[in-house]
Amino acid sequence: MAKISIILPTRGRQSSVYRLLDSIVKTTDNPEDLEIIIYADEDDIESQNISFPAFSIIKLTGQRETMGRITNLCYKASTGSYIFLMNDDVVFRTSHWDTVIFKKIKSVPDEVFLIYGNDLHKGEKMPSFPIISRKFCELMDGACPDNISFHIEGHIFDIFKRLKRFGFNRIVYLSDIIFEHLHYLAGKSSPDDTYLSRNNQMDEITFISISRERYYLALKLAWYIKGKFI
Repeated sequence: MAKISIILPTRGRQSSVYRLLDSIVKTTDNPEDLEIIIYADEDDIESQNISFPAFSIIKLTGQRETMGRITNLCYKASTGSYIFLMNDDVVFRTSHWDTVIFKKIKSVPDEVFLIYGNDLHKGEKMPSFPIISRKFCELMDGACPDNISFHIEGHIFDIFKRLKRFGFNRIVYLSDIIFEHLHYLAGKSSPDDTYLSRNNQMDEITFISISRERYYLALKLAWYIKGKFI
C-alpha cells in the first residue's frame, strides 16, 4: 500500500505530466511509497494513455467536473495514508523531499496537519500543493467540497488557520522544499486552454459562501484533537 497518494487531475498536458513525473522520480528517496491518481476527461485520449512504469498509477476517466469533485473521486480511489494535491504544471526541485515530509508527519500523532512546500510563486502565503492525511479527509467527509474548483488549497488553508485560532497550530511550511509552480501568471509558461477556461469569479463566490462551514470544520478538528470527538 502506498504511503502518499499524489492526486493529479490533467487535461491536454501530456508532456507536462511526463515532466512532472520525471522530476518526482529523480527527487524521491522511496518512489515505491508513492502512487499517482490521474483523472483525465473522457474526451482527452492522450491523458488517458499516460504511462510511467516507475510509479503505481491509478487512472480515472469521466466527464468534465469541478476540481473539487475530481479531487474527491481521486481521493476515494487512492490507498495512501497521506494525500498530496498536485497540478500538472509543477516540477519537483528538492531531493529527499519525501524523507523530510515523513519526519514531519511522524511528529503529529493524531495526523491532523497541513504540510506544504515552496512553489516559488506564492510561497508561504498559500499552500498551492497541500499534503494532508487520510484521517483529516475522513473527518472532513472528503478532501474538499465538491462544488469548488480553484480555491481548494485556500479552503484547506482557511480551516487550518481557524484551527490555529482555536489553539492548535498544525500548519507546517517547508521553505526549502521546492515544488516549482510553472504557472503562466508567474511568467514561467504560456496561457493555454486549460488556464483560460477557468471561471475564477464564480468560484470566488462559492468559496465565500461556505465560510461558516469552514468554521465548523475547524471546530470539529479541535474537538478531535482534544479527544472530545470520535
